[in-house]
Amino acid sequence: MDSATGPLESMQNGPVSLMATVVVVLVWVASLWGVGWLVQRRVLARQRQASEKAEEARHLRELLEERNLALRALFDTCPMLIGVVQLVPNDIFHILDNPPALAFFRGQGASDAPRPVLATQIGVQPSTIRFWTEKYLESRDTGEPARWVYKHDSTDGEHFWFSVVVAPVSWDGRENCFFYLIDDITPLKKLEQGLRDSVVAAQEAGRAKTDFLTVMSHEIRTPLTVILGFADSLLSAEVAPERLQKGLDAIRRNASSLVRILEDVGDFSRIERRVLPLHFDTVDVGMLARDTVRVYAEAAARKKIALDVVVSPQVSLDFCTDARRVGQILTALVDNAVKHTHNGRVVVDVQARASSTDICIDVVDDGIGMTPQQTEKIFVAFSQLEPPLTREHGGIGLGLFFARELAKLLGGNLELVESVLGKGSRFRVTLVSSRPSSPRSPAHPLS
Repeated sequence: MDSATGPLESMQNGPVSLMATVVVVLVWVASLWGVGWLVQRRVLARQRQASEKAEEARHLRELLEERNLALRALFDTCPMLIGVVQLVPNDIFHILDNPPALAFFRGQGASDAPRPVLATQIGVQPSTIRFWTEKYLESRDTGEPARWVYKHDSTDGEHFWFSVVVAPVSWDGRENCFFYLIDDITPLKKLEQGLRDSVVAAQEAGRAKTDFLTVMSHEIRTPLTVILGFADSLLSAEVAPERLQKGLDAIRRNASSLVRILEDVGDFSRIERRVLPLHFDTVDVGMLARDTVRVYAEAAARKKIALDVVVSPQVSLDFCTDARRVGQILTALVDNAVKHTHNGRVVVDVQARASSTDICIDVVDDGIGMTPQQTEKIFVAFSQLEPPLTREHGGIGLGLFFARELAKLLGGNLELVESVLGKGSRFRVTLVSSRPSSPRSPAHPLS
């Protein structure tokens, strides 16, 4: 029985050992496969992460390159002056300048290959270098951008205004580097100056009109006082014939003065409304000048000054213009000359231009003359050379203004040729012969 059962048990135990061995082998293989799968998965994950990082780095490089290109385009095309400088002993080193800065500081165009230069090499004055250095150091010490506005005078006499901002910047590991931005605000400054000038002009116009009312009150009240005084005297008692004649002459003279004042104001109103009556006809301008001088001969004699008229033989006797308006121009000029001349002479010189049919009339006096500041206002309405409450001479401040407007209206001009304080003045009227379609035009618009 024992010998019989041994082989049977061996046969039964053999498959079990084989199966166990197979199971062990399968478990071992499965373990190896699992380990290999885990290793492969981890390697693939790392490869994927590396690829993602590489892609992200490439994307960042592309984005950085795009931004650099955009910044470079902005740097090159910005109309402001932009750049980077470094402070060195007693100088400023221009490391980088955009094209407008190159053109301004170095006189180079955008196509030039700029190289770093010292400020002294491009003609910057030592005082300017010291000023800018102080501003750069101020921004470094405070940690805030330094801002200021300064005026630059170019070599050709032009004036520019700039708004400047500077701030410290890190640049290639260098020390004392700064970024600057300069904006040309000259147009803004000119606009501000224009607005200030407009305000001043408006204030001066207001004062001039106030002075005009004061002068008008005086100019009207004075002749009215004379008229009323003589009228009361003539009515109060019997008057001797010679006193009667004197009183009537005074009344007539002062009444005529009032009429002239009112006519001047009326003409000013018509000029303001851009229309004034004109009547053209043939005129002897030389005779007009003589008639005007004759009117002021007595006034000149009282002041013991010579009053002369010179008429060139070449002056046409049938010059076509408005006799009344030319007479008003001459009256304003001669009245002004006699009024402001205390010694010497007044000369009215009528000449024909050789190259045309135009006529030039110079009114020259040895009077008080004017300062450059006064000459700027002589053709302004209501303008007076003297304060209204302290002035010595009459007039309402419209004479020269009217004269120039009338000269322009007739196609010519009135200008101050020269005036020297204490030596006298020279005014020149240019008249143009005009023959409109209607010989006697009732009105002519101001242009």
